[in-house]
Amino acid sequence: MSPGKRRLLVKKFLTLKIGFTCLALIAVASSSFADMTKEELQSFRHRTFVQRPGIEEFSGKMIVRPLQFNDAVEQTGSNVAARQLHKRAIARLQSVVRYYGDIDVYVVRLPRGMDENAYAGQMLATGDYEYVEPDWTVYPALTPNDPFFGTQWHHQTMHSPQGWDLWTGSSSITCAFTDTGVDHNHADLGPALVPGYNSASHTREVDGGDTSDINGHGTHVAGDGAAIGNNAVGVVGEGWNFRIMPIRVTNNSDGSAAFSNIAEGGRWAVDNGAKVISASYSGVSNSLTQTTGDYVRQHGGLYMYAAGNDSSNLSSFDWADVVVVGATDRGDVKASFSAFGHAVDVFAPGVNIYSTTRGGSYGFLSGTSMATPIANGVATLIWSTNLNLTSNQVEAILEESCRDLGTAGNDDFWGWGRVDVYNAMQAARLSSVLPTSFSVFRGTQVSGSLTSLFNSDDDYVVVQNGVTALRTESPITVTIIGTSPIQVASIFNFTVENHVSITGLTQRIEFYDFVAARYEEEDARSATTADSVTVAIGTSPSRFIEPGTNLVTSQVRIRADGPVFTNSWTSSIDQAVWSMQ
Repeated sequence: MSPGKRRLLVKKFLTLKIGFTCLALIAVASSSFADMTKEELQSFRHRTFVQRPGIEEFSGKMIVRPLQFNDAVEQTGSNVAARQLHKRAIARLQSVVRYYGDIDVYVVRLPRGMDENAYAGQMLATGDYEYVEPDWTVYPALTPNDPFFGTQWHHQTMHSPQGWDLWTGSSSITCAFTDTGVDHNHADLGPALVPGYNSASHTREVDGGDTSDINGHGTHVAGDGAAIGNNAVGVVGEGWNFRIMPIRVTNNSDGSAAFSNIAEGGRWAVDNGAKVISASYSGVSNSLTQTTGDYVRQHGGLYMYAAGNDSSNLSSFDWADVVVVGATDRGDVKASFSAFGHAVDVFAPGVNIYSTTRGGSYGFLSGTSMATPIANGVATLIWSTNLNLTSNQVEAILEESCRDLGTAGNDDFWGWGRVDVYNAMQAARLSSVLPTSFSVFRGTQVSGSLTSLFNSDDDYVVVQNGVTALRTESPITVTIIGTSPIQVASIFNFTVENHVSITGLTQRIEFYDFVAARYEEEDARSATTADSVTVAIGTSPSRFIEPGTNLVTSQVRIRADGPVFTNSWTSSIDQAVWSMQ
């Protein structure tokens, strides 16, 4: 996604009634506050709230976030005054229903005699709050569909079979769907379920929280992204073997939910091991969406939200930490109902999607509600190739591997384009493989940690040789281990950024050959005070990948080839990363 453009709250709404009164997603979004002018920010905070029956309805509760510390310091001019502001903001709150300490957000009941707009206006006039908004009652996102139209056409469009030739997914990764629950007994879902959470009752499943599907929407959504594959049963999601975490956000049979419960469910999911979390509900305009997306990303996950089904041009806003998903149809063009524009990051098939339904059955549904979990499944498939990828890396692979349907790159109609499984798997297999561990075999570690080796950011693992002068043996050896996403490689590269504190030293790069059962030196050069080297293996690179475990082991050795008249020197490794295909 490309944050940074000006964004305003501009939306229209479409309500499409279906058989069980489950309504279409509103297509609303707004900017992160840092990108607004003061005038835009004031307009956004003091906007008028208008409920839309069946889409966003008042609940008698409000979501309130005090001004956060850095903003409060900027506003007041001192740390002491900022802390006083925060205390004053909290003291003003009454009838608190729930406090989310992880993101400093309160849910409060409206005072008697006040409506939503009056309360928000009164609170915001103090200048002590980041946002004050209704805790909307929101609804699942669907549009009517033809139950007899085809089967899983979208896999051919997304080149899923070609992608599965490269990788089919792993049970070592968990995706989550914040929705109406999941049919626990469905043959295509039940065996993959892990204990989830009911955010409507704020209860873990292991403590009695009910995550069974109260409406039907959630079972279809879960199957869109993660129905078990290659099991001779029913349908298949984007990966064959994911673990599925059901997050039920409502106890209402019509599927309606408090938005704060959807956001709570997303945060609970990432806190409990889910990597990709998606929501197929209305309510994306809430500031809590970005707050939740930021929380999920900061805790190592990726948050997705449906763009909406009112065909709006969403070109004046964006969320920095939420992947917004639009829908395409069988002709690989924008679905007639789908929102589009700058706010939408990617598209995925969303018309007549055949998936799991309650009672162990299958059926068709349409909407960005379906496109979003499909994109979730592709992102989870990417992540499963290498669990050491970061959320930013997964998002980049997802977006940059899309089939471009408009102007090259990230344009203001299509975003990055429509997700493609084959392209994503090709990109993921060549993606960076980060270290999983390291050890100092010779020398003494002075500073740094495993994360120091992840990026080129001047956060070093520093090792001192610790020997006396005139010694010529190798005084420093650092062993670095990673896990390859593949067993058979045609490309195997290793990049290391390292510099030494003195001249007259040699840097040698070795890889462990699991066939010959010994280290093989692949590169030797003079070590410098600003050294960066990429080593490419040209012959039989798969011998450096351990069968069964897929471990790769590299060594960085620094030695003096002749007398060096100093008692000690250091080697500083800033980055060590493999890439392979």
